[in-house]
Amino acid sequence: MVVALIGWARAEIRDHTPAQALAGAFAGAAATAATLALML
Repeated sequence: MVVALIGWARAEIRDHTPAQALAGAFAGAAATAATLALML
């Protein structure tokens, strides 16, 4: 939920395009998954 709101806000203020915000969300999810995989 928070990630979606941040992505929307960044696109709304035209700091990023919607595609960039979506790519950032996917990159963050991939980094989180990799970190958790290493920790478990």
